[in-house]
Amino acid sequence: MTRKNRYTGLAYRDDPTIMTRELANEPRNRSAGTGFADTGGAPLLKWADSASRLVKRLAPNQLVALGDEGFGLDKTSSDYPYGGYEGNDWVKLTSLPAIDYGTFHLYPVTWGETADPVGWGTKWITDHAAAAAKIGKPVVLGEFGLPIGQSPASADEATRDASYQTWVDAVQSPSLSGFQFWLLTALTDDGTLYGDYDGLRVVFPSSTATLFRSAAAAIAGRARPTFVCRHREDEPAAHEPRPGARHQHPALYRGQPTVRPQPRCGRYARSQENYR
Repeated sequence: MTRKNRYTGLAYRDDPTIMTRELANEPRNRSAGTGFADTGGAPLLKWADSASRLVKRLAPNQLVALGDEGFGLDKTSSDYPYGGYEGNDWVKLTSLPAIDYGTFHLYPVTWGETADPVGWGTKWITDHAAAAAKIGKPVVLGEFGLPIGQSPASADEATRDASYQTWVDAVQSPSLSGFQFWLLTALTDDGTLYGDYDGLRVVFPSSTATLFRSAAAAIAGRARPTFVCRHREDEPAAHEPRPGARHQHPALYRGQPTVRPQPRCGRYARSQENYR
């Protein structure tokens, strides 16, 4: 089904080959137009709410994710990624009604967490897993990386592999649904390898690629958490069941609805009390 935005003229359509519409890559709102950090996160939250609802109206059977880094998990913290300096509130953003699943990234060296990037990153993963369990939505570690040669944790490929193993083991938490590392590269047009411009390149075959393949297989083979939408009695008639429901996408969900068969969850309220 194709829909056209009456304001922009852009056409959107429900496409079964597309799993997710991501709103932005690492959105931030540091200054909020004042020159100071917007530690409350209200402007970005308002934009994400509006944009996600718009996409949901135009393509109601697609998953929608924000694509943020996971900042603002504890806005009282002086630790840069945890605090509100970039104008993000990860819990509130992930809890938005039209956001189907949460994302967070992990680049401790880039963020200045150089004392113990692996240990810090593991805590970052487990803290988001704990928050995800309370929110009641799937959450994916959307990007992560350690630049080769820029820290003892990634002095060479073998050392970095050990660091990555620690992180992908942490992602095995039942509150997390998977990971997407940065960056698998291909050959360029002249047959040479794509340049390792940021120190994060992964090629196939390699020990790193094998590590990630094994971790992905472990996640795919484990029992998935159940996310079940509890429909409210006051929901409008437009919220009717339809086969192939978007919220039943096998990559993220496995569960049976409690009220109606194969409901289209997510178009309306998706707060914590609507899940179990």
